[in-house]
Amino acid sequence: MAEKFHVIYALNGGDADTVFDSVETEAGSYAILGAKPKKGGSDEAFECWRVTIPAGDDADYSPGGTVDVTQDTTLTAQWKKSVTVRYALNGGDADDAFAKADLFAGPYGIAGAKPKQGGSDANFSGWKVTSPAGDSKVYAPGDSITVEKDTTLTAQWKAAAVTVTYALNGGSAGAAGDAFAPAKVFAGDHTLPSAKPSK
Repeated sequence: MAEKFHVIYALNGGDADTVFDSVETEAGSYAILGAKPKKGGSDEAFECWRVTIPAGDDADYSPGGTVDVTQDTTLTAQWKKSVTVRYALNGGDADDAFAKADLFAGPYGIAGAKPKQGGSDANFSGWKVTSPAGDSKVYAPGDSITVEKDTTLTAQWKAAAVTVTYALNGGSAGAAGDAFAPAKVFAGDHTLPSAKPSK
């Protein structure tokens, strides 16, 4: 008579469900139940099954997959980790487009919109992960990041706007018109007018 063993489904915080009662099976290849366990009424957070007894098998098993049973075996449900992504506007205008996002750990697409400061997005230079620490890269809207824990994206702004004034020192703009009018620009390189003042 073939030796039989028990396969136990440990829901690991999932909702109780008699579908996952332990079963008795003969030694050899065992077909894992095709259903997914639920947590809070939904199976969205379920990731896979993992053999926790006996120890030593680090493989992830999907519903409907097979596992080799040579002794009493426990399959333990693995759940995706819930995390929150928050946007810190860092002096930018309040905007519901940057409300916090609750999701499962893994890839996350940064909001495609640009935050504004004083009604304009011209001063925005990107997002930086400020929590957790350690990522110095500046990300553009729509970029993808990998989120493993609660994360804060902080808006980065260019230096404050400055005004460039042209003192013609007795000269006049002439045909250049408004080419030498005061210009409000962000700190950094600025291209001078190609026109020349006249006298």
